[in-house]
Amino acid sequence: MKSARNPNIPLAGPIVLEKAEFFAAHSGYKDFKASSWWLEKFKNRNGIIYRTLNGESASISEEDCKKFLTDILPSLLEVYAIEDIFNADETGLFSNVYQIKLTFKGDTCHGGEKSKDRVTVMACANTRVD
Repeated sequence: MKSARNPNIPLAGPIVLEKAEFFAAHSGYKDFKASSWWLEKFKNRNGIIYRTLNGESASISEEDCKKFLTDILPSLLEVYAIEDIFNADETGLFSNVYQIKLTFKGDTCHGGEKSKDRVTVMACANTRVD
């Protein structure tokens, strides 16, 4: 966890579970199964919390990005057909974000709260080119 988080690489629960099983198997624990219960106990023992990571204040260095693209990514991709490689991201689609009302100059405005109506949209595409 520390070696991945030090260069600001984001980690999600499924990645930690997968790595836990990998390290257990390589340490001789063949019957170990990392579960959500195991993950909760692991987080509690090690002072790990879930937190949304956003913004670029702690972005990954350019050198780390280049290393990933040249040294790591090609070996990860070689086992997949080009049409089986996807990228997906989610975003919020807001409706009625601002409820604009006409009024006269000098009038005070009330009820200017932003609408909270939103739909989460996931866009996904593969690398296939036709």
